[in-house]
Amino acid sequence: MAALVFLGIGTFTLVCVVVGLRLLALARLTRALPEAAIGVGFLLIGSVGYMLEGAATWAARTGSPWVPWLYGSGLLATCTGCVCLATFTWRVFRPTAAGRGIWLVLTLIAYGGLAGHGLSSGFDHIGLNGAWAWLAFSGRLGCMIWAALESLRYFVRVRRQLRLGLGDPEVGRRCFWWGVGATAACGAFVRFAVGELSGQVDLMAPAAAIPTVTFGLIAAGAILRAFFVRGRVGQEIADPTVV
Repeated sequence: MAALVFLGIGTFTLVCVVVGLRLLALARLTRALPEAAIGVGFLLIGSVGYMLEGAATWAARTGSPWVPWLYGSGLLATCTGCVCLATFTWRVFRPTAAGRGIWLVLTLIAYGGLAGHGLSSGFDHIGLNGAWAWLAFSGRLGCMIWAALESLRYFVRVRRQLRLGLGDPEVGRRCFWWGVGATAACGAFVRFAVGELSGQVDLMAPAAAIPTVTFGLIAAGAILRAFFVRGRVGQEIADPTVV
């Protein structure tokens, strides 16, 4: 079971790093915020946040005094990565005052909850301990839900345009796969929350491992298809002029 878990997490991490670096390379050429935001988001969530939180879990088992620093840093990286994805969603799919308002609310919830978590109970305990930790978690989950909804909404819009002989089918496909990837990431978030509520926090237990691996592999494949396949590396939906 451990090998299966590492396969799912490792594949997701590798895809996030590769796609994140490619999008940052694209951002270097375009000088545009959306490419930079989502590239940084993938790197922070899929590599930095995962590694630091994993290191914190290992340190907690060994009684290391570095647990609060590792766990707090991991949560900060993941939080910032989710806000970066929300920035991409706002600038690409909903570049309006309403979109800016949604982005601001999600950002305040995510960072406000994280600050409250650190100042109240601290980061000594791995998991969602207390209302502030749950608030920060809801902010991170909200960023992912928004990404999924907006990308799938635009996919439906493109399909309607195609019936009239308008629109770009590749843009629609990329939006669809990014929506699938974000939805799978939401599933992983929800699985973690259910595990916390039920007391099933052992990642190696089948009840936790199977959905974790499933969501990780789905998200990895969908993200790869959305942002890496073909030569333009996702530029079609990373271009704020697309909507």
